[in-house]
Amino acid sequence: MGLLSSLVRRYDTKAVLKRIDMNEFMKLRSKHRGTLFEKSKHWNITERMEIAVSHARILGLHRASPKRVLDLGAGCGYFAYVCNYYGHEATGVDVQRTYVP
Repeated sequence: MGLLSSLVRRYDTKAVLKRIDMNEFMKLRSKHRGTLFEKSKHWNITERMEIAVSHARILGLHRASPKRVLDLGAGCGYFAYVCNYYGHEATGVDVQRTYVP
């Protein structure tokens, strides 16, 4: 990946993260304290959002006309969130997992 592409992806990631209420995100995270989900890679919001931005850009969604996107296996919904940021109508769906300590 070129330097310009990398810089643009980081800029987009920062712009997306600015729209998230980090206090609410941390409240949600604290609800999972003491569970196996607490150690999940999905709580690294900056890394996960950068991956979602990268995937959206690979698909050309950052410059596409508005689309309807269905994200199956959405996990925490970062990709759907990024799609909405780029002006698409996105819905993320995932199965609910029960974590047994």
